[in-house]
Amino acid sequence: DDKAHLNLNYWFLLIYSFITLKLLGYTEKTGCAHLPLSSRQKELCKKKPDLLPSIKDAARLGVAACHAQFRHERWNCSTDGHPSLFGMRRHPRSEKI
Repeated sequence: DDKAHLNLNYWFLLIYSFITLKLLGYTEKTGCAHLPLSSRQKELCKKKPDLLPSIKDAARLGVAACHAQFRHERWNCSTDGHPSLFGMRRHPRSEKI
C-alpha cells in the first residue's frame, strides 16, 4: 500500500533526523529549525516543543522494534552511530554475499 509506505518513510525520516541531530550535538533546545520537516510539521513542532522528548523516545523505541523485527536479516536497521541510519549493512553471516 503506497500510503502505508509513505507513512513509514516519514517515520524513518523522523528517526533519522533525531539520531543525526543527537550525533551532531543538537538538543531539544535547538528546536525544530534543524529538522527536515514540512512547513506544517515545523509549525506543529514550534507550537508544541515540549513534545520533542516524547517523539525522540518514540523514535528510539521504533529503532529498537526495527532491530528486533529484522535481527536475522541482512538489512537490520542498524544505526551504529552512523548518519546513514537505514542504509544497507552487511550482516556477519552475509559476508560472502
